[in-house]
Amino acid sequence: MQKRIVYFDVLRAISISAVIILHLSAVYFQTDVNSFTWEISSILNSLSRYAVPVFVMISGALFLNPSTEINIKKLYSKNIKHILTALVFWSFCYSSAIFLFGADRGNISKSFENLIFGYTHLWFLYMLAGLYIIVPFLRTICRDKQLVCYFLIISIIFSFLPTTITKILTGLDISFPACGFNRFASGLVLLINERFCFHFTMGYAAYFVLGYYAHSAVFSRFQRILIYCSGICGWLFTVLFTSFVSHKLNAPFEIFHPMNLNVALQALAVFVFFKYNTCMLPAWTTSLCTRLSEYIFGIYLVHAGLQACILKFLDIYTISINPVYIFIPAVMIIFLLSWIITAVIKHIPFVNKHIV
Repeated sequence: MQKRIVYFDVLRAISISAVIILHLSAVYFQTDVNSFTWEISSILNSLSRYAVPVFVMISGALFLNPSTEINIKKLYSKNIKHILTALVFWSFCYSSAIFLFGADRGNISKSFENLIFGYTHLWFLYMLAGLYIIVPFLRTICRDKQLVCYFLIISIIFSFLPTTITKILTGLDISFPACGFNRFASGLVLLINERFCFHFTMGYAAYFVLGYYAHSAVFSRFQRILIYCSGICGWLFTVLFTSFVSHKLNAPFEIFHPMNLNVALQALAVFVFFKYNTCMLPAWTTSLCTRLSEYIFGIYLVHAGLQACILKFLDIYTISINPVYIFIPAVMIIFLLSWIITAVIKHIPFVNKHIV
């Protein structure tokens, strides 16, 4: 039996918290860009963007470990089956709720669309199932350290850099329209995506392999400091560039997509920091994270519905209290209720093994 990796439990706990913060702050991100509320939401949204990449990195570290036996039959009958079963169940739940109680209530077409494509956060399950399908190929790559490094290098060149440069140039084009930056940005995307037709290392597969690399590699103190500084710089760039362009545009503009290099640097910094510093946390903290770990998947699936209910109840766009003051309590309530609901589901026979 594989020894439990405690820092993975800690990473899961802080990442699910970050997911809730991210999704709640994203609502406030659509408000007036000149308001204090928007600035706070931009900072929190940017700060929590490491969440999904870190989840993918943890999965990569576990599934791509050559010393762990994984066969295709088990991969499909256990891991992919679990993901797809949960996806079907929760897509049905959310689409039904929207049909009965949502803004598009009674809209069969919209309900069917949510059933097929999944409610907002359920895109993660499609992506995860896709990564599991290519696990056998990625495991072959991860048996060779040089191939892992090569994979990550071409991921940066063909995935992270074009996405980031395009977003930066688009933002600069908004801020300085006379310079024609956007034309160059469009040309860059056309060159990478259509001329090279290169897709092998694009998308979340890069984070999957990065997770294995970050877990298995030994970083010197200097390398760790460099990674931490890069992560902080990535976050600061995200906040400052988002704020700068948004104020120029007088509408929300973001550069915190997971495939932006600044977000990747942030995710790597968080992952490596807890890899080397979890041992310094109090024993009760790591114990709590380990206990919480089995509920993380369920909390992720449940939290979006609770958030929608709470936001509808609070009616944030008309509430007289500054949303900043109710943000932390809302995050805590969503987290705790999601945990409780997941715990209840886990005690239901048969269902517990398939939907959370």
